[in-house]
Amino acid sequence: MRDIGNRIARHRLTRYAAPHDPVPRRLKWFWPLLALWLLWVGLLSEHSFYRLWRLEQEQRRTTGEVDRARADVRELERDRDDPRATRFRAEAEVRGAGMARPGEYVYRVPDTADSTRR
Repeated sequence: MRDIGNRIARHRLTRYAAPHDPVPRRLKWFWPLLALWLLWVGLLSEHSFYRLWRLEQEQRRTTGEVDRARADVRELERDRDDPRATRFRAEAEVRGAGMARPGEYVYRVPDTADSTRR
């Protein structure tokens, strides 16, 4: 009897039943499920890694634009509060309207559109 028991222990009876090991059965489903989950998390969901990466790039670009706009606003406010810049702007507007300083002459040259109408 001992001899038969040792033989059975050494040689499995695979033709009658597979060895009972529950771990590989569970691992059969693990890899496909992991691949599907990675696909979902990486590309397909609303909060996927790809969309988060794109939103981060857009945030960096928008932050740069906001910083440039703030710098432009600071420069415009500095020009607005500077009395010399205000004087030069006012002088440019007045000269554009045809006014001159004392002792200066203003020559009006007709536009090409005005000269063709006559």
